[in-house]
Amino acid sequence: MKPFLLGCAGIAVVAITISAVIHLPSSQEDGGGIGRTPPDDGSPAVHRHHRAGSRDGNEEVAFEKIPAGAKRESALRQLANRRATDDPQKAVRWAESLVSEPEREVALNLIAVAWGKKNPLLAIGLAERHHLSQGIVDAISGQWGKTDVQAAMEWALRLPAQTEQENALLQILSARAEIDPATAARLVTEQLPPGQAQDEAIMTVLHHWLRSDESAAVAWVENFPDGELKTRAESEITGFLSYRAAASRLE
Repeated sequence: MKPFLLGCAGIAVVAITISAVIHLPSSQEDGGGIGRTPPDDGSPAVHRHHRAGSRDGNEEVAFEKIPAGAKRESALRQLANRRATDDPQKAVRWAESLVSEPEREVALNLIAVAWGKKNPLLAIGLAERHHLSQGIVDAISGQWGKTDVQAAMEWALRLPAQTEQENALLQILSARAEIDPATAARLVTEQLPPGQAQDEAIMTVLHHWLRSDESAAVAWVENFPDGELKTRAESEITGFLSYRAAASRLE
């Protein structure tokens, strides 16, 4: 890819196949696999396992007794979040067992987003497997951009469709710009090819950078080559400064 402003440092893209992680096994062949109860040998670990299973069963029974309404919705969210933290694979099987399609979708959405904090690639596979909304995939990829932006970029650059790739990159870079705009600025100029997608990503990074370090953001734009993008970026800076001045007068 040709860089827009900076010399391209290059990137070693690791091929990641989503289909390889979509399947969530319900059990493993050994005795300690998920979905199988280990023999009771009197060990503390085994008793903890039985207590956890009993607790889960009691929670399921209690949840099913809650009538439709706000209380049931709240209980569903709490149960989905806790189960996703305890055992994501078991949480998925529980969500899949829910009879109500809206409740099943809400539970799967919550589990995917929670799982994305620990294993974003697997969470995206879950979202694709269950045809969850694009917003869920965007949320996961955005989280990924904050925790491991390089891995997230490598994944996005391997997406087969250009529109998917551009959307994923925008989500990742926007999220990264919230906490580290300088790195996001470097990535957007080094690893995205010139074009509309890069322009939009640059404007998104600039938007965040102005709010955290105005001087650095202005200096970045000053190095842009003359043209439509630089004019647009300078207009964004002018608008930001005018808005800030007006807000200060109202205080």
